[in-house]
Amino acid sequence: MAEPARQDILDLRHIEVAVGTQRLLADINLRVQSQEIIGIIGPNGAGKTTLMGVIAGQVRPSRGAVFYQGQDITHWPPHKRCRAGIARTFQIPRPFPEMTAWENIAIGLRFGRPEQHNGSSRDEAIAFLELVGLPHKADTLGQDLTLSEQRRLEVARALATGPQILLLDEVAAGLSPKMVRQVVKLIEKLRQQRLTLLIIDHFLNLTLEVSDRLVVLDRGEKIMEGQPQEIICHPEVIGAYLGTRRAAPPGPG
Repeated sequence: MAEPARQDILDLRHIEVAVGTQRLLADINLRVQSQEIIGIIGPNGAGKTTLMGVIAGQVRPSRGAVFYQGQDITHWPPHKRCRAGIARTFQIPRPFPEMTAWENIAIGLRFGRPEQHNGSSRDEAIAFLELVGLPHKADTLGQDLTLSEQRRLEVARALATGPQILLLDEVAAGLSPKMVRQVVKLIEKLRQQRLTLLIIDHFLNLTLEVSDRLVVLDRGEKIMEGQPQEIICHPEVIGAYLGTRRAAPPGPG
C-alpha cells in the first residue's frame, strides 16, 4: 500500500524583508512538507539567516505571510511559535553560560512544555544529551563546553521544546571534517524522529547528503529549488557562488 501523501507543514507566501532601501528578501515563496529536510543554500549575504528569522519570528516581514499547519502565524512572536512547534538554533551558540548542560536543556523542557515540567527534569535532559552525544557533559557549565559541544547543546535544547520544525543555522560552522561527520549522523538521527528540518550550512557536502530538496537564495531572491544533485550542478547556482550570475536589482550587502 502506498504511503499517504505528506501535508504541507509550512507555507511562506510572497515574503519580503526590507530595511530602508535595502532589500534582504524579495517575494520568497516556499512550501515545506511534514518530515521533509530542506537545505537552504547560497553565497554570503543571500538572505538565508534572514529567512530563518522570518520563520522563527525574530524577523517581521515587510510583506507576505507565514502559514504553519494551515494557520497564519505572520504576527506571532517567537515564543508563541516555539510553543506551537517551531524551534531554531543560531550561528553563534547561545548557552546559558553559568548553567550546566543538563540545566540548559531543562530550560527548554519547561519552556516548550510547561504543563509537563514543573520541576527539574535531569533524566529527560540527559536523554537529549545522549541524542547529541554529550551525556558525559551533563554537569559541565555551558561556558566550559567547546564550540562543537555548544552547538550540539543548542540542538538538544531546541529539541527539548518538542518541535515539529527544527531550523538549523550553521550547525557545522567552524568544525573539523571529523566533527562534520558527527553532525551528519546527528541529522540522520533527527530524521528518524520524524522532524521537519530546514538547514543552512556552508558545508555543501553535508547539505547534499542529508537534504531531500535544496532551495537556492542569491541577493534576497529564490533563484531555484529542486533535487540536490540537479541543483548543485546548475550553471545559475554555480554563477551565484562565483559571483558571475546575471545582474539583478540592488539586494542585501
